Amino acid sequence: MAFLTESGYFVTDMEQTTSTSQSMDIIANAIPRIFRWLRSFQKDFCRQFDLTRPQLEMLSLFDLEKGITPKNISDQLLIAPPNVTTAVAGLTKRGLVVVHPVPHDKRTIELKLTPEGAQLQEQIQSIFKKKFSAVLGNVQAHELETLAQGLQSLLRLQEYTS
Repeated sequence: MAFLTESGYFVTDMEQTTSTSQSMDIIANAIPRIFRWLRSFQKDFCRQFDLTRPQLEMLSLFDLEKGITPKNISDQLLIAPPNVTTAVAGLTKRGLVVVHPVPHDKRTIELKLTPEGAQLQEQIQSIFKKKFSAVLGNVQAHELETLAQGLQSLLRLQEYTS
């Protein structure tokens, strides 16, 4: 059986199927492009909310964890500890984050969002979801389902390898 592709070429069933190797290449090539695309969203948010990129990325971690140490931030975001300290100072100065000592370890601090920080994080998430939904609004339902399944697989893989 032959199919007409978007580019107007006819291909056979055998040509239509993508090998595992080709799929891996497609994924490996797509991920850096997707990162760059998502970074463009970050630039907009940084400008809109007067945040540095490390500050914005840190705020996203608080969505996943209620309290976090600077070391965890450094490890998860691949940000050098001095840059974490600088970014945390800015977030603290703006009243978005508070610093708490860790009772069982006097050398460690834990960072938590203030109500203002939580409100800003919710606002950013809401705007991101609206922007991303608008982008995905042109995607066919079956493609969205496939994309969602693929992303869930990647998240499971990330959890397994972390």
